Amino acid sequence: MQIILGVALLGQSYNQHLDAAKLHWKDKSYQKAIDEYNKAIPLAIQEKNFDKALEVLEQKNNSLMFLSQTDSMLANSLFTEALIESNNLSTEKLVNIKASIAELYYIQEDFKESIKYYRQILGPFKKSGDDKFYASTLMQIGDCYRILVNSDSAFHYFDKALPIMEATKDSTGISKIYVKTSQYHLANNNFKEALDYSIKSVQILDDEKHAYFKIGAYQNISSVFQKMKNTD
Repeated sequence: MQIILGVALLGQSYNQHLDAAKLHWKDKSYQKAIDEYNKAIPLAIQEKNFDKALEVLEQKNNSLMFLSQTDSMLANSLFTEALIESNNLSTEKLVNIKASIAELYYIQEDFKESIKYYRQILGPFKKSGDDKFYASTLMQIGDCYRILVNSDSAFHYFDKALPIMEATKDSTGISKIYVKTSQYHLANNNFKEALDYSIKSVQILDDEKHAYFKIGAYQNISSVFQKMKNTD
């Protein structure tokens, strides 16, 4: 009875910190939200509930972004512990953890490690029929290769991702691949192709629904024109 009560109190305390963090987030009090997330994460780890811990970490990092920070050290620690417990996780949860690890390495600019983890989740995404995430993963691998200046591999993954994402009719996903493909062509001084993909990345987005993504797409067009001007 005492053990059951202890677990119940643990869950209750976790939820209280999470609810408090969400209220602070709504008030744009991001540091206070982070303080509450910091209290909730150890409680989730104590329960060995890595789903909860990773979910809270993601919310915490959303708050940190507003303060131009990221908690990479905690993220690395959490992911390591989660992988140790991988035998107790479903395939879906393990794939989500590896996707988060790949994204973390991308943020940390460790693109070789990022590629390693993105490749590990390609098969499961393809097998599940989740074409959107499969195409997004292909795109991310291509972008890592683009940044590493491996043009052949970058083009291979962008070229493979594009028709799959276009078939999903997901406007933001398609626009992102257009932008990444444009950046690839720009890096290789293929200005016509870079401009074509940049324009397409804007045209596919709805003004009201995708205003945030359109800003990034327009910024990419600006980068293309700037490099064309500097090259003349």
